[in-house]
Amino acid sequence: MPILRDLSIIWALLHVLVLFVSLYDSRYSTKKTIILTAIFMLPLGAINVAAYLFFGPVKYANLLLLLCTLPSLIFFYILAKNRDGRFFFTFCLADTISYEIIAITALLEYYICGNQFVLMFVLRLIAFPLLEFFMWKYWRKMYLNAQTIVTKGWGLFTIPAALFYVILVMMSSYPTIVYERPYDVLPFVLIMILMPAMYLIIFKVLFNQQRLVDEQEKKRNIEIQTQLLQNELEIDQKYLRQAQRTQHDYRHHNRMILQFAQSNDVKSIIDYIDDLDDCELYSDIRYCDNICVDNILRFYIGNAQSAGITVKYDVDIDESTNIQDVDLVAILANVFENAIHAAEAVKVNKTIDITIHKKGIKLLIKCVNTATGPIRFENGLPKRKKGNGVGVQSILQSAEKYRGDVSFDFKDDLFTCHVILNDIE
Repeated sequence: MPILRDLSIIWALLHVLVLFVSLYDSRYSTKKTIILTAIFMLPLGAINVAAYLFFGPVKYANLLLLLCTLPSLIFFYILAKNRDGRFFFTFCLADTISYEIIAITALLEYYICGNQFVLMFVLRLIAFPLLEFFMWKYWRKMYLNAQTIVTKGWGLFTIPAALFYVILVMMSSYPTIVYERPYDVLPFVLIMILMPAMYLIIFKVLFNQQRLVDEQEKKRNIEIQTQLLQNELEIDQKYLRQAQRTQHDYRHHNRMILQFAQSNDVKSIIDYIDDLDDCELYSDIRYCDNICVDNILRFYIGNAQSAGITVKYDVDIDESTNIQDVDLVAILANVFENAIHAAEAVKVNKTIDITIHKKGIKLLIKCVNTATGPIRFENGLPKRKKGNGVGVQSILQSAEKYRGDVSFDFKDDLFTCHVILNDIE
C-alpha cells in the first residue's frame, strides 16, 4: 500500500523537525520561534510533499538535500542563538538519527515484508515518538545545559557528524535505493552501527567536559563560602574583644560619673552619658536579617570599599527564604565579583549600587556598577576577554533552578545585571 509509505515519509519529516527544534537554542522567545517556524516550514513542507508525490520516492531522495536540508539549515541558522559548531552539530545530530530510523525501517520492510509498507509504517509510527520521549526524559536538559556551559570544541564534533550524514544520504539513495544494490547493504549497515557508537563517544566527552566545569564551579563556590565563614568568624571575634573592653571600661565610666555626682555636676553627667551613647561599640553594619545575604554583603562590600569603590545598597529580604544558601552565594558572589572587577578598572567614579528586594513571590536583585567599554555581548551575555565566563554561567544555572530570569546591559559607562527569582517552595 503506497499510501502507507507516503504517510510514513511525511510522519518522519515532521518528527525530524520536532527533534531538532527540541534540541537547538533559538535567539527568540518560544512563541516567536514557533510562529516563524510555522510560517517558513509549512510552505517548505508543502513543496517537499509535492516534490515527493511528483517525482516519486527514489528521485525525491536524490533531491532531499536541495529541497529540504539546505533551506531548513539556512532558516534555522538565522534563528539560532549559537551560530557556531553547536548549531551545526545539533542540526546534523537530529538529521542523522532520524535518517537512520528511516533507513532501518525501510530495510526491515524490504527484507521482511517485500515492500508492502505496513511494517515500515508501524515501526516509524512508534519509533519517532519513542525516541522523543526518551530524549525529553533523560538527556535533553543535559544537552541544552552542555550547549550553555561548553562553548568550545563543537566544530570538531560537527565534522564526523556531517560526514556521517552525507555518507548515509549518498549510500542509501545513489545511484539507486540501497536494497537494490545488495553488495552495498552490508557496508551501509556497518555505517549505521558505527554512527551511534560515534555519537556515544561524543556525548561522553561532552558530558565529561560539562561535569568538569560543574565541579570547578562547585569548588569555587565552596571556597567563597569558606571565605564568608572566615569573615563571619573574624567579625564575631571582633565583637568579643569589643565586649571584653567594654566590660573592663565600665568601672572607669562609673567612677567618672560618681565623681560628677559627688560634685553635683549634673550637666557633666549628662554630657558624659551622651558621649558614651555616641561611642560605636559595634561599628559593623547589619545589612539585612537574612544571615547568608548579610554575610555576603559584609564580605564583598568590605572588599569593594578596600579597593576604593563607593558602594550604595538598598536591601530588603526576609530572614528566611526558599532560595537555598548555595544559590544565593552563587548569584550574589559572582555578581559582586564581576562588579568589583569592572569598577576597579575605572579611573574615576568607582561605584557599585546593589538592590535586593522581595516583591510577592519574586526576589529581585539589581546591581549597577561603573565600567569601561566597549563590552562585547554574545547571545545577550557579556563576553569576557579572558577566562571561560563560568561566573555568568553559574548565575544562569542558579536562576534557572527557580525559573528565574537574568539579563545584562551596558549603557553610558554603567553595567547592569538584573536577576529575578521565584521565591516559592
